[in-house]
Amino acid sequence: EKFAALFQLSPIPMTITAVADGSFRDVNEAFVRVSGYSREEAIGSSSLKLGIFANPADRIALAERIQSQGLVTAAPIVCRNKQGDLVDTLTSASVVTIGGQPYFIAGITDITALKRAEAAVHNQHAAMAALLENIDGSIWSVDRDYRLIAGNTLFHRNIQDLLGSAYTIGEDVLSRGNAGEMNRVWRGHYDRAFLGEKFSIETPRPIAHSVQWMEYRFNPIRDGAGQITGVTVFGRDITERKQAE
Repeated sequence: EKFAALFQLSPIPMTITAVADGSFRDVNEAFVRVSGYSREEAIGSSSLKLGIFANPADRIALAERIQSQGLVTAAPIVCRNKQGDLVDTLTSASVVTIGGQPYFIAGITDITALKRAEAAVHNQHAAMAALLENIDGSIWSVDRDYRLIAGNTLFHRNIQDLLGSAYTIGEDVLSRGNAGEMNRVWRGHYDRAFLGEKFSIETPRPIAHSVQWMEYRFNPIRDGAGQITGVTVFGRDITERKQAE
């Protein structure tokens, strides 16, 4: 009785299916809510008959794993509900004996919202990367410890030309020993932005036998609470403008 109460009250969809033919012996209310099938529709039927597994081969593979290992935890399975919508799940199951007969008892965690959020973040990062690469200039960001968060190809190429090798993500951009005076100057710029100031500077940069003039714009990065967590810097070549002045 205690097991039955826990089974029915669990917020995680749970099922008990016969090992012999895969028919449902019982399902809980959470399963009914997520799958869209009533207990009457499910009990006596099977996941294959109801088309719950988006890929029926996953059910066969899962059953084989449970029987060989005795327990399977957090197996990624794509299911399909009664409405035909795909549901991403992590399924855990084991074999239990009820009335002398073997059954699979399974807990099914719906991670569809999490997967969609992950996909949205991935798409956002891809869009941001594309935006950075299409900017006509170098752009990069550092955190409060001066560690590189992101940078476009032009930024990395400029650093490669200037210091002999590009920075890696997470590297302290002021750590290169061969750039002592330059590091001191740039630390001052970053620290100004860390105090909340938004500003720009113009500075010459020696290149081969000529001088390239650069403009750098510093913008503090703020989190949702308004706290400054880093700085983004945009650099562009203003040599032609300076020569015309």
